[in-house]
Amino acid sequence: MSYERTGVTQPRLLPDTLEQRLLGLTAKIVGILLVCASLALALSLVTWSVEDPSLTHATSGKTRNVLGPLGAIISDLLMQTLGLAGIIALLPLAYWAAQLMTVHRVSSLKIKLLFAPLAVLMLAAALSSLPKLANWPLQHGLGGILGDLGHKVFASLLARINPARAPTAAGLFSLA
Repeated sequence: MSYERTGVTQPRLLPDTLEQRLLGLTAKIVGILLVCASLALALSLVTWSVEDPSLTHATSGKTRNVLGPLGAIISDLLMQTLGLAGIIALLPLAYWAAQLMTVHRVSSLKIKLLFAPLAVLMLAAALSSLPKLANWPLQHGLGGILGDLGHKVFASLLARINPARAPTAAGLFSLA
């Protein structure tokens, strides 16, 4: 097989079978890297502490996060922005990693790259509709800053229909 560009035929550099093997190997390596990143983020979130030094909390105390100061910063940013939805944000990465390692491609990647973040944001908004737990260490709701913002936007839009039930309806809409 050869590529044709502007009427000039160029021979392929590698045979098709070798090219397919290299693409498969590359997909597996990217999948393994995604699994490692997902596991690192999960470990970082599991060992997150509001007391760890981060961009939003200046302290001279020792970092308790398993991944050290970088893990503390990343997990704090995830918790501040997405709240508990930050944990769910790891699931698409892990799923895509599994697809890359087994079938060597992620089907409909463009659509998934568009809708996965949107789904996480909607879940964050749904979590923000829930009342804060008594011992919740952050000033934002369970969905973080972005969840609070999304919930407020949906609630304000639905308040035109029924102001009394708008916050609940916004939470249910976000969850759906």
